[in-house]
Amino acid sequence: MDGGITEQDVRDGLQNIESMWDHLYHKEQARLLQLFIEKIRVKQEGVYIDVRTNGINSLVLDLKSAA
Repeated sequence: MDGGITEQDVRDGLQNIESMWDHLYHKEQARLLQLFIEKIRVKQEGVYIDVRTNGINSLVLDLKSAA
């Protein structure tokens, strides 16, 4: 991971989001999804989600600095 972010930092950050997700406004939820997801492709054999790792890193850094 970039910027000294560990895999555990990412797990902790995503778990923090899960606990507060229902309390976020829809616009905030949409912003987070846009930060995380590059593209969603639906094909006959399944759904493919391209993730923006730099967006996840950015959020984890924000959460670490806020803690």
